[in-house]
Amino acid sequence: MLKSYQVFTNYKEINLADQSGKSDIRDILTVTYEDSEDEPEAWQELAGDLKSNEYAETKLALSNTLCFAKLALEDEEGKQHA
Repeated sequence: MLKSYQVFTNYKEINLADQSGKSDIRDILTVTYEDSEDEPEAWQELAGDLKSNEYAETKLALSNTLCFAKLALEDEEGKQHA
């Protein structure tokens, strides 16, 4: 959202589509999502935090789904499994 705000402030008006079908939307999206070296340090840190959280959540989701793939324990009378 911060990057979008920064990009939008550079436009006085945004052309959604002219008679030829050309619009500013593709350019805005390209600039918004390209990596930039000149972003403020706080923004870079925030992006790193978001990527770290995404990685952790992905690993947690994978771990939670793997419980269904575990092999069944042996079923012997009188034998207890931990």
